[in-house]
Amino acid sequence: MNLKKLTLISLLAAMTALLTMILHVTIPATQGYVHFGDSVIYLAVFLIGGPAGAFVGAVGGAIADLIVAPIYALPTCIIKALMALLAGYVYVKSGKGVKGIILSYICGGLVMVGGYYLTEVIILGSFASPVAAIPFNIAQVIASVPLSCILFPVLRKMLPSDMLK
Repeated sequence: MNLKKLTLISLLAAMTALLTMILHVTIPATQGYVHFGDSVIYLAVFLIGGPAGAFVGAVGGAIADLIVAPIYALPTCIIKALMALLAGYVYVKSGKGVKGIILSYICGGLVMVGGYYLTEVIILGSFASPVAAIPFNIAQVIASVPLSCILFPVLRKMLPSDMLK
């Protein structure tokens, strides 16, 4: 890995943390929140691959949660890493086209929604209460699509090829 790629990964992790902390809406039922940080995680997956996206998501998401909602920091680290790894795998196996991007959002989103449901079951001690957060988590998946879809082709053309996967 070269220094330019490492710098890009670090910047994307920082952007994930910032977009998660600054632009979020708290879900009253669970104290979780909907944010736009996942857009950057998907952007990292599409530009530099699933493992780099996993680092971006785990570090950026966990940093944001340590500041905004500390109880979610460790689960976020795990969930965002798994989300990015699966999204990256699906993206590559689907041929890196529009179909791969769509399937990546769906598969990554399923990991995120399911992961936070299980997290909230543990935190809240109830299988029923976390159901209220599922629509908000689905909204977060949907909210991640436009920003990453707009930035992906722009950054893919702007960044040097040795930084991209």
